[in-house]
Amino acid sequence: MRRLAAVAVAVAAFLTVAAGCVGDSPTIASVDSHMITKVQLEALYPPEHPYYHQVIGSMEDLTAASVEDVKAFFRMYYAPGNATLVIAGDFDKAKTKQLVEQYFGPIPPGEPITRRPAPEVRIPAAKRIAMEAKIQQPQLYVSYPTPANFARGDRELDLVGTVLAGGKSSRLYKRLVYDMKIAQSVSAGQQSALLASSFEITASPMPGHTLDEILGVIDEEIAALQSKPPEAAELDRAKNQIESDTVRSLESLLARAERLQSYNYMAGDAGYLTEDLRRYRAVDAAAVQRAAQQYLKKDSRVIVTITRPSFRRYCCAARWIPAASTARYRRRSSVRNPGSPTM
Repeated sequence: MRRLAAVAVAVAAFLTVAAGCVGDSPTIASVDSHMITKVQLEALYPPEHPYYHQVIGSMEDLTAASVEDVKAFFRMYYAPGNATLVIAGDFDKAKTKQLVEQYFGPIPPGEPITRRPAPEVRIPAAKRIAMEAKIQQPQLYVSYPTPANFARGDRELDLVGTVLAGGKSSRLYKRLVYDMKIAQSVSAGQQSALLASSFEITASPMPGHTLDEILGVIDEEIAALQSKPPEAAELDRAKNQIESDTVRSLESLLARAERLQSYNYMAGDAGYLTEDLRRYRAVDAAAVQRAAQQYLKKDSRVIVTITRPSFRRYCCAARWIPAASTARYRRRSSVRNPGSPTM
């Protein structure tokens, strides 16, 4: 219960928003990566989809939960039958197995869990959501619904993201940041999850430039990739970057342990890393082009913009609303951790 209370406090902290303001765009009193994610998820997924809500839940859910609700949830999901145990390091295998059996063996496995299939994700028309906050520079977020982790097209979209914004020689970085000097930063990548994924592009403009200006260049570069596959050298560079980033990400023992348990849960094979890397190497330029054509559609995406409040905006209570700066979780640029059971 202490953990539940802590979660409730954390959720309350980032869900504080201002209501009743005049204008077309909401002025946010507190905005961070969680708030941006909440807005994106509710625009990307239908209400009946598990990802329509953040995994952590909402303040309403936490407030309405009874002690019996929490106990029932714990009994259902926090059981050995729904868990993966990884032990990594220098240890005696036989002794460790004995200790695992001693401490975990008597615990009942729990009831079988029936997981409902997620509905198909379709965005029939582009959505644009404008938000306002007191930030240093405007922020642009573009999200496209894409295949689930390990599904066909998932690894191809990882390579699309690396070609577009994976390093200083990538298309978007070179054009927006280096050549035109109209953006401070840009990133792109496939955000893979168990039931469905999203391909996300984020950017922040230089002073004197607009989000629509940046969005226009992003659309031009996507269109260029859709009309012509990447050159062999460009694709090889993207594959090498993903592989080298993956090797570096496994330097710590904890990272290796997490990768083992993730592959075990998601792919049914704790040693799936070799096969995963092989799948990247097998992707050809035409497949990258097809993935961009099939999934990065202008009429099937969600655009979220965050700008500073205009001077004419005011609140019904006749007071200005302070706001916090925004942040965004870092995109994954390597062979990703396949995910956690909660996703």
